[in-house]
Amino acid sequence: MTLTEWKRERRVKKSVYTYVNKRLLAGVPQAEMQRFIRSLDAQKLLDFAAGQDLSYEAWRFDVEVPPATDTEMWTTHEEMGDQPFLTPKGRLHLRKLIDGEKARRFEITTLWVKLLLPVIVALAGLLGTIAGLVAVLHRK
Repeated sequence: MTLTEWKRERRVKKSVYTYVNKRLLAGVPQAEMQRFIRSLDAQKLLDFAAGQDLSYEAWRFDVEVPPATDTEMWTTHEEMGDQPFLTPKGRLHLRKLIDGEKARRFEITTLWVKLLLPVIVALAGLLGTIAGLVAVLHRK
């Protein structure tokens, strides 16, 4: 198993356990949740986990998630407990928004580095000059 496959499997398990724990806390019987886990289709599970990850990343980057009433972006499955999750089109849309926000933040960081780097270099040169001057004056 490669590292990427391991990470994906770990992420899927984490998403399912998080969902199951929320449902258990909401009062859904444990036997029902165990039936839910056994009935999961692998592809639906991957779609669910990918949507959960993207939703979390959208929250982290303060990107607006499409409303759950938008049927092009969200879907539900009975065996998933009617929990809405992103369709492939919804994931693509959300991924584009997240990538745009990441690019914007990178540009801002790059701008600050471009502005501060010459100042840091000038300060280092000035400190070197002062140190050299102190060394020469101290020697006399």
